[in-house]
Amino acid sequence: MKKLLLFAVLISILTSADTAWAQASGSGRELQPQMSIEVGAGIRSIDGEKTFGFQQYRVVPPGGFVRSLNFNHLADGNPIRFDFRATDLFQRDQRFTANLEDVGRQKLEFEWWSFSRYWTNRNPSVLSEVAYGRFAVSAGLRQSLEAAPDNAALEALARDAVQNSPQIEIRSFRERKILDYTYNFTDSLALRLNYLHDQRRGNRLMAQGAYSRIGVALGDTFETPGQEVFEPTRYGTNEFGVDLNFSRKKLFAGFGYRASLFNNSVGSLIWQNPFRITPAQATQPAGALLRGRFAETQVALPPDNQAHTLTGSLMVLLPYSSKASALVSWGRWTQNEAFLPITLNTAITANNLPSGVTPTSLAALPRSSLKGLIHNLTQDYAATTRPFRMLQLTFRYNDYDLKNLTEGILFPAYAGYGDSWWRTSISGQPGTANLPIESEPKSFHRQRAQFESAFRPVRDLTWKSAYRWERWNRERRQVSHLTEHGLLTSLSYAPSKVFFTQAGFRYFDRKPDAYDPGTLEPSFLRMFDQAQRLRKQGDALVSVNVRPDVTLSASWFYLHDTYDKTYYGLHQQLSNSLSADATFSLGENASMYAGWGYDRAGYDYLSVAKTSFPYSFANSWSRDTRDRVHSAHFGLSGAAINGKLSYQLNYASTLARMIINTVNPNQVVPNQVLNAQAFPFPDVKNQFHEVRLEGSYEIRPRVRLGMYYLLEPYRLGDFAKDVVSPYDPGSIAPEFDARRYLFLDTGPTNYTGNMIAFYLRYNLF
Repeated sequence: MKKLLLFAVLISILTSADTAWAQASGSGRELQPQMSIEVGAGIRSIDGEKTFGFQQYRVVPPGGFVRSLNFNHLADGNPIRFDFRATDLFQRDQRFTANLEDVGRQKLEFEWWSFSRYWTNRNPSVLSEVAYGRFAVSAGLRQSLEAAPDNAALEALARDAVQNSPQIEIRSFRERKILDYTYNFTDSLALRLNYLHDQRRGNRLMAQGAYSRIGVALGDTFETPGQEVFEPTRYGTNEFGVDLNFSRKKLFAGFGYRASLFNNSVGSLIWQNPFRITPAQATQPAGALLRGRFAETQVALPPDNQAHTLTGSLMVLLPYSSKASALVSWGRWTQNEAFLPITLNTAITANNLPSGVTPTSLAALPRSSLKGLIHNLTQDYAATTRPFRMLQLTFRYNDYDLKNLTEGILFPAYAGYGDSWWRTSISGQPGTANLPIESEPKSFHRQRAQFESAFRPVRDLTWKSAYRWERWNRERRQVSHLTEHGLLTSLSYAPSKVFFTQAGFRYFDRKPDAYDPGTLEPSFLRMFDQAQRLRKQGDALVSVNVRPDVTLSASWFYLHDTYDKTYYGLHQQLSNSLSADATFSLGENASMYAGWGYDRAGYDYLSVAKTSFPYSFANSWSRDTRDRVHSAHFGLSGAAINGKLSYQLNYASTLARMIINTVNPNQVVPNQVLNAQAFPFPDVKNQFHEVRLEGSYEIRPRVRLGMYYLLEPYRLGDFAKDVVSPYDPGSIAPEFDARRYLFLDTGPTNYTGNMIAFYLRYNLF
């Protein structure tokens, strides 16, 4: 009823606006506006244990809906124009735009869209949301789990609690409103004002938890009594912008200001531990045993912050087809959200705080807030010229300088090991001194220069080439200075309107001047974003009209990153893809398309179990992961009976497979098998199919009746989802067992979704 009332009000507003427009324009009612509406009703059916995948990034509403509403009035000889378009009106996923323009003088544009993200459904959870950002567990359950006499009793109690917990669904909502106004003072001077409001509501997933290391004869086993929680998203962003642009025949200049204000009404997330009602500490040595003994804990959510940016731009057209442009932008970012207490665990003791100050007190903090301040300066310059008709030269330079002016903070400690131990320092590699707990604001300066040439010896052939230089200067990172050199080239050939081909290749060589892992990292580890890297990238495209009614095209892409393989870390990343498409014209009123694609991506890395030197190299293991995806699509559309009947059929299919291989290059130390043994992983397989069928018939002039059908079967075979245990304490299991403890089980499962809808499309006038 509410939606019908809103719809009636909207139609009334549009009709009134049209009447006022006609009176103001003096055009009378001779030129009628154009308006069409499409309404309908549908039903859906979804089978499966977890069905949220059918609506993960969309809403498939049952019952009545307004599929589209279009209204516009463009009268000849009148500069005033109005346009309104809406889709999926009054649904969670909806969008509409409205434009009002006085041609050549001013223009007002408004856009509003919203959508929802369905994270999961039918998930049992022992946590209940008692307030925004606060989750509780029944006291009886916490007492019984804490008092369980042995692992068997604990397992039984936990399983029973999960099986009898209420089921929940997790969904987030987002709305964005954009208002843009342009006013032309003269043909050369224009002012633009814009405003954006982005609001998010609902909840989204957040993974939290802790693990306990338990030593046995074969190494270590782990218990992970963790809990996935859902984070409330109660925040919004407001952006304001103003731009003043000046243009002449050979000169373009502009100045702009933009402000972005972010606000989060829920600054922290607090939840209770299902396993404990009495807070306690971890145990010696150094809190490494019996972790996660808090009764209640917290985590900070995104803080309120602001960003202000000033931008100036200039472009000058010069003789000989030359031009030069410059853009300079300066920004100021601030964040001063109040700190949370270091911990909520009242059982934690500390010996380095002033008398009377406890770890849970705000007085234990060295400062009440971050007082974060960042300045960034962006510069972009470009110049191009054509010294000869066949040759064009271009130079580009970009400079991005981010300075973090936030002062470092020395903290007395933090609550480590699952919020259950007071850690006053950070331990690094064996034989190195512990480090204090201090925030280290990081800055960086990136410079990039590129020289380009485009050579066109004949009309149909173009050869482009370029050289790129890039330099990174970082503070408080493993690599202070890093340089990359690159060569780029491409060739395109289009001898006629029926044939086109293009191919390109890129080569980049990135080298750090020096790598200093410090005392926190092993000396044989390299961070992938700062390590030595060779990048090779290629692509090709060809399109040909075999005949006027048949077009064939194919594409290829290749990317290979190779890192320094003499160290631990990422060794290589590889991806390539192939695709082929064909379109056919089946006469004047029908067409068909078909396509196929293949994508392959993978990565290799070498790692080591967390064991003491000198066993580290013996306990190495490598992982080789490959993803292969085959996809196909087919479509048929057309019209019959003099255009009264229209139809459309679409089919899409995707088959994906992940293959994981792990290998121990060396003999694992016998008492570290559980830490370092490379286990075989089963394959992960996905199958997705989608069938869409739509048809409509014009039952009378300006009235069309239609039907829409959607079928979507999804199948998943995933070792990380197929074997899910609510709790299994003391288990010694290989990695592919993928046990979960009090887990929401939020991953997708097999489902089959169906939807059928009937709609009526009516052109009112």
